[in-house]
Amino acid sequence: MNSTPRISATQTGMTLIELIITVAIVAILVGISVPSFAHLGSSQKMTTTTHLVVASFNQARMRAISTGRQVVVCPSTDGISCRADSSWNAGWIIYDDVNRNRKLDPAETVAARVESLPAGLVATTSKARPQLMFNATRDGALGTF
Repeated sequence: MNSTPRISATQTGMTLIELIITVAIVAILVGISVPSFAHLGSSQKMTTTTHLVVASFNQARMRAISTGRQVVVCPSTDGISCRADSSWNAGWIIYDDVNRNRKLDPAETVAARVESLPAGLVATTSKARPQLMFNATRDGALGTF
């Protein structure tokens, strides 16, 4: 019995042509999928921001109902005062308007601060409303001014 190993004459690797074709197919697939991923990121950013806005308004509404006070949501650049315009891009605050004068006074509580929106997103109110007000009624009725 001969115990010498046999050497196979068949080739098990890839040829240069096969490697080039594989790399070309991968490059084409990546080129097609990258724009889809970019759109997915934009869509996710928009969805997240929409949920943040809705959550802020729900928080203000629930705060008005639970405290029995008027609660105001207004755009804010610094997180401690309201802006006079209707641009909400730099963020907003939610505060208890205890004396119902529609202004944030030193004695009033800022309940929440929201940072600026992600780059590329713009938020404005209809009819250039600088504030949204939630009343202390059972349904937390929304009023604008």
